[in-house]
Amino acid sequence: MIQRTFIKIRIMPKMIRLILWLLSIFLYTNLLFSRRRKNNRNSFL
Repeated sequence: MIQRTFIKIRIMPKMIRLILWLLSIFLYTNLLFSRRRKNNRNSFL
């Protein structure tokens, strides 16, 4: 049990990094799309 929890604790930072990385990419793409929408609104509608 102790070893399992230790492994989980060691893995957790990687999971957090991965989640943060995905979130940052998602937000970045959203910003790009929002800028494009402002430039040409009718293309997406």
